[in-house]
Amino acid sequence: MPVDALADYDIDFMRVQEFSQEEMDDYHAQIPRLANATRFAAKLLQEGIFVSDLPYEASCRLKGGLEYPYTNDSYSGLEPGESIILIPAATTWLLFAGETIYEHCSGGDTSNGWARGTWNLQRWEFWKSQLMSFAERKDFNEECRGLAEQTAKKMLEIEKNFQG
Repeated sequence: MPVDALADYDIDFMRVQEFSQEEMDDYHAQIPRLANATRFAAKLLQEGIFVSDLPYEASCRLKGGLEYPYTNDSYSGLEPGESIILIPAATTWLLFAGETIYEHCSGGDTSNGWARGTWNLQRWEFWKSQLMSFAERKDFNEECRGLAEQTAKKMLEIEKNFQG
């Protein structure tokens, strides 16, 4: 099937993220399904296939995984244990659709309107800074620290490619 043909399908990304109560109680049970759906959606976004609410989903995952503080106080932020699902979801968007996201952050094509006022270079820099700090956090598991480091390096690579 040609890539353009995928635009004819409406992907209900929120439905993919529906979980049973047992899955909601166990972060580990959510990871495979969310990771696969996120990779697929990020690849579509990178290819310029704007089906359903992919840019909105990317924004939600990036904000949820990278913009809220991880503390032991659930009232002021997220618990560090939540990082095992939120950070992989956020980093997937940057690893698989980072070029498209950076283009929009740097004022590139905003003809679809969804990136205007939402993604910008200040936010990109904040995400990168957060990832660099996450890579050093001892209260995050090794996978999250590794993904954070890998993604921060990828972001630097994307910036370099766009600048020269």
